[in-house]
Amino acid sequence: MIGQLNKQTVQPFSQTYSLQLCSIADGYYLPYYRQNEYNGSRIFFWRFPLEKEWGELFLSDYLDYTLKKLKANMANILTMTNLSLGGFSVLTTLNGQLHMSVLLIFLAAFVDRFDGAVARKLNIESELGKQLDSMSDIVSFGVAPALLMYQALFREFGAPGAVFTILYIACGAFRLARFNITENNGYFAGLPITAAGVLMTLGYLAIPYLPTQLFMFLALILSFLMVGTFKLKKI
Repeated sequence: MIGQLNKQTVQPFSQTYSLQLCSIADGYYLPYYRQNEYNGSRIFFWRFPLEKEWGELFLSDYLDYTLKKLKANMANILTMTNLSLGGFSVLTTLNGQLHMSVLLIFLAAFVDRFDGAVARKLNIESELGKQLDSMSDIVSFGVAPALLMYQALFREFGAPGAVFTILYIACGAFRLARFNITENNGYFAGLPITAAGVLMTLGYLAIPYLPTQLFMFLALILSFLMVGTFKLKKI
């Protein structure tokens, strides 16, 4: 039973009506007006919905509830989309579809651009969202670009290639952990992992045109920039 209900007989209608009265906040009873046949005034009361109206009421409440939940979780939905794209990028790299992996990383970067903005715009920022965003970023812009470059080039260097790949991922994870426990005040400390991941992925596209040793150097520089303490203003 929703709310505290009381039965009350309402007169002076030509017919006696048994009504279920409740508070206005209880949305399952409808406002209703009837004409007073004695003096012409209107009498207001809450009436129990007709059988044919129940479906509309429950559908309306369900849609309203769904829209509120979507709004409250919109930023997290975008973050999970980012994570999913990063995960698919890893899988496509393992299957040898490196060009598709590049596209998925770029799409993840595009989605990542908006999750924080949506959270601030809708005032739905949360600690869960912050942690989830970091977990997504380490996959999409840490593991995915590093694995892409390892499969495309770094594995040709043997152990040093593997070390540079792991170093890049470790520095990205450190950067995200530091970000989560510090006050940002409109600035990033070190190169954001999203920017590092995009630059690493762009490096893949330049492999046919530049010396291979240069990309090892690129991975090393990006790793150190992510753990650096210099500040970059948020855009």
